[in-house]
This record gives sequence, structure tokens and C-alpha cells, in this order.
Amino acid sequence: MRKKKSGSTLVTVLAMGIILMVLSGMILTVIMGTMKSNTNQKNREDLKYAAESGIEIARSYFKLGNTNIDTRTNIDEKELTKILIRDNVEGVDIFLEEEDGENIIKSIAYCGNKKEQVKVKYTESISRNTTNIFEHGLVSGGGGITITNGGTTDTSTSSISTSSGKVTATDGKTIGEVKQNDIKVIEFKDWKVPEKKITYKENGKFYVDENEVPVMEVKGSMNRVFINPEWSKPKLTIVGSDETLEEYFKDGKEESIIKVNVVGTKVGYNVDVILANSENLEIETSRQLTNSIIINNGKLIIGGKGSFTLNSSTILANEIVINNEGAVHITNQPLKEDHNSHGIIDEEEASEINKLLSVFISNWSNGNSGNEETGIELIEGSFSN
Repeated sequence: MRKKKSGSTLVTVLAMGIILMVLSGMILTVIMGTMKSNTNQKNREDLKYAAESGIEIARSYFKLGNTNIDTRTNIDEKELTKILIRDNVEGVDIFLEEEDGENIIKSIAYCGNKKEQVKVKYTESISRNTTNIFEHGLVSGGGGITITNGGTTDTSTSSISTSSGKVTATDGKTIGEVKQNDIKVIEFKDWKVPEKKITYKENGKFYVDENEVPVMEVKGSMNRVFINPEWSKPKLTIVGSDETLEEYFKDGKEESIIKVNVVGTKVGYNVDVILANSENLEIETSRQLTNSIIINNGKLIIGGKGSFTLNSSTILANEIVINNEGAVHITNQPLKEDHNSHGIIDEEEASEINKLLSVFISNWSNGNSGNEETGIELIEGSFSN
């Protein structure tokens, strides 16, 4: 009888052991399956994120004025996607193609035989920057111009240009013509992140807080040669070099302030071209700016206790705010339109300076004479997998 009981117990123990082994195997299988599923899900998410980032790379690339991209065949463009490569992403292909009669930007991220793709519709746009900024004293993009200074405001011998053709000002603050322009935004290309705020002080130097900002300063020449009674055509070059200013500045945009002193103009004046890469550029008063072209890609503020005079100069910014306590006088403009008019540069020289500006500003047409430039714009809301 005892032998029978002992055998029965052994069978029960064996059965329990088998059940536990089966359960353990099932649990282990479930755990492994879950881990594999999680790994696959992470891999898919990594690929999808890389593909979406490829679209953003294309967006930034087109903002620089490029009108095509194909990282599958173009070695230089393939370099753009290196930042996206990681353990679960072997590569990203970004290219344009037509699909069902529509223009599409595709971004495909892949790893082995796995891939994720996203696509966005795009349209070809034509930009015409027909505004000649040198015809005006103050020029703003979409941010407009606001004048609330404490003293008198006189722009009667110059003009103002905004994207809306209007100036926000208290009564009696603006005297003179306000014209509409087609400048939506001033966007510098291939430049570092803009400073939050730069102050242009009365001593002619630039500061962030109390620290002086380094200025990349060069001298350029129009290379005018007087041959009575004609002048040769201008060519804006670096003094002491055969390089044009476009060539010189192609990769030289590290400082927040670049100042080009242009000599050799037909009328004999020197012209300062100042480019400021800042969200806010404040010009302190009281002071007088003469024969200057100042361009900021953010807001430009004229503020302080004194008066401010802008003579034979142009200030261009996305938004301009004048709130100093004293008077504001804007007299004449840089462009000399005819023999009898005031001005410091002629049409040919304005065209040369515009060539320089096109190196820095996206979609800036050389000469501002109505040249059309084709661009690529992504259509918002058309994103799909």
C-alpha cells in the first residue's frame, strides 16, 4: 500500500514539474515576443523619425534658394542626411518625384530590408523682389514700421517703404511718401544663430550687454576708373585682392556684424554696408548716420533720449520701431536717380551692392530689377506616410 502511495506522489510531482516547465516556457515566449515587438516598434519609430527629419532637411535646403534635391545620386546633397544616421538607421533618401500627377517630396529612411517613408506635396514658386531699397530711407518687411517718438518726425525729403504701404504712427509723426514693397521677410542664409539683442552705440561700436561684439570689417572697391567724360562700369571687389565680394563672403559669415566699407563710387562718397544678424538691433540716439546701408534680419529699434538723423542712407529690417524721445529726420536716399538728384550711388553701383546682399539674403535678386527666381515651397497640411 505504501509503495502505491509513494508512486502516486512521484507521478504528481512529475506532473507539477512538467506543468511548471510548460508555464515557464510560455511566459518566457511571451516575454521574448513582447521584447521583440518593442524592439521592432522602436526600430520603426526611429526610421519614421528619420524620414520626417529628412523632410525638414529638404525644407531648410530649399530656403537657401535650391530648387532640387536627390540624396540618392548627388554626393554633396547626401552629406545633408549624415546627421540622421544611427544604429537603427542606415540611410535616408530625399528626392522629388511626380506621383498621381502631383509634385511630391519623398523621404525614405531604411535599415536592412525595413524602411519608413513620408511625403509632402510641393509647389514651385516664383519670387520677384522688385523693390529697390536704395530709393527709400526706411524699408521694412512684413513686421511693418511703428513711429511713436517724442519729438518731430520729418521724412519729407525721403520716402518710407513697407509691405503693406502703411506706417503705424501717432498723428503728425510721418511727413512724406509711404510706398508698398514686396519684401515679406529678410532671412539670412548660411549664418550662425542670431544674437538676441545687439546695441549700436553712439561710439560706432556694437555691444551685447556690455561686451563689444567683434565686427568682420573689410573694404570693397567699385573699381571706378575716370576716363573723361565717361566712367568705367563698376565691379565690387575686395581692396588688395582680385576676389569679388560675393566670392570673399561665400563662407565668411561667422561674426554677428559684417561691415563693408565701399570706396570708389562715381560721386566720390564712401558707403558703409552693415549687416547685423540679430533678433533685435537697437540704434542708440542721439546721433547722425550718413552714407550707410544697415540691414537686420529681425526687429530694428531706434531708441534713446536724443534725436536721430538718417542722411543719404537706407535702413532695412523685418520690423522697424522708432520710439526715441527726440526728433527724427530722414533726409534723401542712397540712390542718385538723375544728374540733379541727391544720392551717393548710381543704378550700376546699386546693382553691385545688391549682388553682395544676395550672398546673405535668401531669394534676394541681383540688382532688384524684377528678376524672377524660382523656389520650392512645401504645401502645409499635405504630409502623409
